[in-house]
Amino acid sequence: MGIFQKLGECFFSHKFPMVGVDISDTSIELIQLQASLGKPKIKVNSRLELEPGLIINGRISDAGNLAVILKAAFKKETFKSNYCLLSLPDKETYFLSIKAKDLDTEIYSQAQENLPIDLQQCYYDYIKTSNESAFFAAAPKQIIKQYLDVFKLAELNLQVVDFESACLARTLITLEEMKEPTFIIDLGAKSTDIILVDWQGFNDQINFALGGYFISQKIADNLRQDFDQAEKIKLEKGIKIQGLDLEAIITEMYQPVFAEINKMSSKYETEKNIKPIKIILAGGTCLLKGLVDIFKKNLPGYDINLGNLEKKIDFKDKSLGKEQILYANVIGLALRGINDKSLNQGINLIKNFSA
Repeated sequence: MGIFQKLGECFFSHKFPMVGVDISDTSIELIQLQASLGKPKIKVNSRLELEPGLIINGRISDAGNLAVILKAAFKKETFKSNYCLLSLPDKETYFLSIKAKDLDTEIYSQAQENLPIDLQQCYYDYIKTSNESAFFAAAPKQIIKQYLDVFKLAELNLQVVDFESACLARTLITLEEMKEPTFIIDLGAKSTDIILVDWQGFNDQINFALGGYFISQKIADNLRQDFDQAEKIKLEKGIKIQGLDLEAIITEMYQPVFAEINKMSSKYETEKNIKPIKIILAGGTCLLKGLVDIFKKNLPGYDINLGNLEKKIDFKDKSLGKEQILYANVIGLALRGINDKSLNQGINLIKNFSA
């Protein structure tokens, strides 16, 4: 065994805690947590900006280059593990709540019948929410394989492929809070996800192709500015832009989201005699000044708040800044990777993967 191999084995000497890795079109966030007597603390964190075009709408154009970047990040920081967890955006994942008397024999056939995708071309997993119900998730093999290839090239051990909604719920909702049904609204750049969770886990989920990118595009079109300038105006002014009724534009844009929240809430109340009224906002677009007020105006009767990461994480030693909500997803991954017990809780889309 060569000296460099020995050094490598020494450097990555522990499996736990694992490293959460969040890869988007524009950046990579990495976080490793450290267990403590109270809430976990951030042991190591890193954020890398990616050059435009390396990943486009979740599709990796250059796996080799991305692997080099990822490998360099692990060497630069003091990560003591090369075992990782990754999440897929909800828009890349198919979900289904299933009820059956014999889940183990019926779940595959029900999923194939109700999902618009060939499950033979997917990796999938499910978690039982009761004796006769389960939450099923699947994603195309071609989507997952591109990440498996990248992690292999980077000499990293990818153990779990989760989905973004689960990571957000893990970060933003405590076990006590899960006694009440709660919506998480993930307001991204190009997608908005509505997730409804309760004491049994995931109850419902839906994705919309709208978000902060499209708000910026509306600003650019109405003010006759280029996109970058529109982004700058949005960040500085929020919804209060002179000469533009951005509140009306956003209200119209998110009407399908407001309608779906009411629909899901009514359905849940009919089935379980409890009305979900709690809403937690997450994602980068929730930081837009004035957006929370728009949601409150259009969803009267709901208790609406921004996600609070401090429910789960001790930030005394290391702060992630004013925009810490952007790290909710990767922290959810890192929380799952603290130990063997937490690792086995939840969906793992590569649980049955064999190279």
